[in-house]
Amino acid sequence: MAISSVTDVTVVSEWSVSASEVPGAGLLDAVGDVLAAVDPRLLPLVLAVQFASAMTLTQVYRATFVSQGGQIGFRDALTVSLGAFSLTQLLPGGGAAGSVFVVSRLRRHGADPIRAATTAVLLGLVTMGTLGIGLSLATAFTAVRTGRHTAYAVASIGVTMALLLAYVLLRRLSASQRLRDRLADRLARLRWRGRIVGPGWLAGLRRHGSLLGHPRVLLRPAAWSAVNWSLDVAVLALVLAAVGARAPFVGVLVGFAVANLLNGLPSTPGGIGVVDAGLAGTLIAFGADPVATAVGVLAYRAIALWLPVVVAAPWVASGIRRTSRLMEVAA
Repeated sequence: MAISSVTDVTVVSEWSVSASEVPGAGLLDAVGDVLAAVDPRLLPLVLAVQFASAMTLTQVYRATFVSQGGQIGFRDALTVSLGAFSLTQLLPGGGAAGSVFVVSRLRRHGADPIRAATTAVLLGLVTMGTLGIGLSLATAFTAVRTGRHTAYAVASIGVTMALLLAYVLLRRLSASQRLRDRLADRLARLRWRGRIVGPGWLAGLRRHGSLLGHPRVLLRPAAWSAVNWSLDVAVLALVLAAVGARAPFVGVLVGFAVANLLNGLPSTPGGIGVVDAGLAGTLIAFGADPVATAVGVLAYRAIALWLPVVVAAPWVASGIRRTSRLMEVAA
């Protein structure tokens, strides 16, 4: 009996040693430790901030359309914004699909093609422009104060300047009568399946000399966009704090910007894998714990990406059906 007991102890000891040598066992233990230390008190705050982010995103869409002379209610703007967000996040290179969705929805709300297309273009410039300005200020301040991360400051300032240049060129193009005439001539000859598709665009060109107007008209959309980005960054920071992934604020901000830039590239649906790796890699480069960062990034992506898409799906589908019925009645 004693011999049997000793044998059992020996077998158990050998099994424990061999289990500890299994590849990935240490990683699983580390992940378990991170999950065990998660602060659950931050979860309600994370969800509340994420909800506020979705509402302010709707205001960005609404304010941009209103700045171009359109009118849209909050509920309809919510359908447009969440629908565009879902397509942008779920499709590879979904930014184009999101823009097409915005144009089609705004057309159904009475906007002519020129006004709808201008709104879609300005949405991209305003949102990415405000993110670029915030990132430029933060990285430049850090570079001056600490002498570190100068490359991030230079890169972010370069991207911001490129976006501002794109806006200036767009404004000049829309204000040039010569260019509008050339575009109108092209549209007059444009056909799709045997039909001329240009009349609506031609009428819009004649009606609107320049929808971009004075840059001050974009102050309200830019303000809402700044609030929206701030809330999104707060969600990421709160999730990282909950899992114990300590990273400096400039690292969180740079990682957030990198994730959004990667998400705009044609890669995988929702940028799965690509965005996650880019965000986690940036945070780790700024000194965050690798295991806690990986857990935090996955949790953040679930909350910021999949939660809004899943929650908004029935609402967006209902809004699309309702708008279609209204259009049929109007026709």
